[in-house]
Amino acid sequence: MKKRLKTYLFLLPGIGYILFFLVVIIGFMTMQSFGFFNYTGKSGFTLQYWNSLFSRRLLDSFIFSLKVGAVSSFGSLIITYLLSFAIKGSYFQKTILSIYKVPIFIPALVGSFLIINMFDYSGIVNFILQSLHIIQEPIRFRSQNSAFLVYLVQIWKNMPFQLLIMYPAIQSIRKDILDAGRNLGAGRLRLFTEIIFPLTLSTSLIAVILVFIGTFGDFAVSSTAGPIYPFSLSRLMNYTAYNQQNWGLSAAIAVFMIIVITALVSAYSYLQQKIVK
Repeated sequence: MKKRLKTYLFLLPGIGYILFFLVVIIGFMTMQSFGFFNYTGKSGFTLQYWNSLFSRRLLDSFIFSLKVGAVSSFGSLIITYLLSFAIKGSYFQKTILSIYKVPIFIPALVGSFLIINMFDYSGIVNFILQSLHIIQEPIRFRSQNSAFLVYLVQIWKNMPFQLLIMYPAIQSIRKDILDAGRNLGAGRLRLFTEIIFPLTLSTSLIAVILVFIGTFGDFAVSSTAGPIYPFSLSRLMNYTAYNQQNWGLSAAIAVFMIIVITALVSAYSYLQQKIVK
């Protein structure tokens, strides 16, 4: 009993710090979504903020955030798999991995502006395409309704992060297993679908869910490279709070985002258990 108590006391500074702010912030935000602690009006229980969630604007923002999260997580995962195969056993493996990790050290806002400048109407990409006579007029990669640059920035930013998770798992696959598959006539595609992917599936789920959580709630990239409409959920939450001074609705959006992320993590845990079994 004393040993267990000592263990809890040692864990208290770290876990207690996290739990305290987690409980206080989520609790305060939840109460605010029901009308309490109202900054701009009278405080009191109300369901009007939750009723306001069932609007076309929030549905569009929710779908947009889901698309950004899905495209970013699965897009970067596919490229990570391809790169891992391409450089495995290569003489320049360490150099390529070092270069590949550079986006981790560049802030998302800075990376977003860099890629926007590259793909802008008068950017270097359009300049090169016109110089090679591939296009006649510059392409508007960044338009009012297109999320192309958001996907591009998020994939570029999150590929190194997924590589840090996936590469050790891919490297840990024994060479004799792959050689046995080749001896039995399996090509590269079959090696991937029947050996490599099943053995790295649990790790890939971790990589996908972590990137999805970060990109689903992203604010910086969607604010700079995103379309005029729809907003991402985090951008809509900021706009609702600071521009419309509707802190109750903003809190309801935040709680809604937490519910969605919790549901996704629960689904991941369920799939993880199924895979282990």
